[in-house]
Amino acid sequence: MNSKGLRSLLCLTIALFVIGGSLPACPLCLGFALKEPTLADEVIAAQDVVLAEAGSEDRVLEVKSVIKGRASLSGLRIMLPEAKGDAMFLLTRLDEASGWKLQGRSTVSFATFLPQLTGLSGKPSADADWVARMTAMRPFIGHPDPRIARSAWMMWAEAPYRIVKAEAHQFQRNGLRQWLADPAMAGQRSLWLVLLGLMGNEEDTAWLSAQTEAAWKAGSDPQLAALLTAFTARRGGEAVDYIGQHYLRDRDRTLEEIQAALSALGLHGREGPAEMRQDVLAAYRVFMAERKPLAGLVARDRAAWKQWEFAPAFQAMLASPEPIHPNARAAINDYLRDLPKTLSPLPSP
Repeated sequence: MNSKGLRSLLCLTIALFVIGGSLPACPLCLGFALKEPTLADEVIAAQDVVLAEAGSEDRVLEVKSVIKGRASLSGLRIMLPEAKGDAMFLLTRLDEASGWKLQGRSTVSFATFLPQLTGLSGKPSADADWVARMTAMRPFIGHPDPRIARSAWMMWAEAPYRIVKAEAHQFQRNGLRQWLADPAMAGQRSLWLVLLGLMGNEEDTAWLSAQTEAAWKAGSDPQLAALLTAFTARRGGEAVDYIGQHYLRDRDRTLEEIQAALSALGLHGREGPAEMRQDVLAAYRVFMAERKPLAGLVARDRAAWKQWEFAPAFQAMLASPEPIHPNARAAINDYLRDLPKTLSPLPSP
């Protein structure tokens, strides 16, 4: 599969989960980043983390410093054929039964970076755990060492949106605009867009509006869901109306674009004020009426918000000979399966 095809598949997968509210994280912040373990992930998961230096024997390393694990590891000699050159290397090991994994050459930056990881949990279970991770990693955003920079960015990008929203104050909007303009950080744009939507000013609002219009005219944007999320955070109900007119009702939009639009709307419907949810619901109602083959794409949000009055409409869609997109059909079936058995049939809205 080529990169475009992979990106399309990932977009659809992310959108399906986000529309249904099934992910605890903020995949809109992740954009198209494939979740491969970062250096931070490896260090946090490891039982043993050491710095080892090449010795007199070829490809044999000697532990010089124990970052994590038993102090008795100091002085241990480790045979690693892939370790080449006269340097200090970072090694991790899940447990004593596992082999050592080479994490690359150590840099002076590791002296401040690695200690920040030793007290962090592998799978945050509480908001405080997320905040601890994000605060610890904030100073390393944009670090010159790409291993460190990616670790820091990922801990922010995969956090729940509500926590990203609460912790956005750790950034400066001018810094976000600089990163958005930096081609070297193009792969991280999704997070910067979401953050700019949360903390931008009138100038940023105008810029996001122009970017949204340009994305609609171009017909493709790899960070469309994040862009529309930021646009809606700044423009509120006006943005919902724009998305409804330009994406949900526009017959020239691709399925990827529609799902990106629904992802952004669904996120604000879940996380925004009550009046925002009402705006989103109004857009969903029009979408269901005008785009019946895709109407089921909003079913999981309807279920999450306990709007069971749409059951007759969804049942009629399944019984109709009109085609239904497979993703939409699956979402409708989930909605009807979750329908409380105590509810009696209600007339279609």
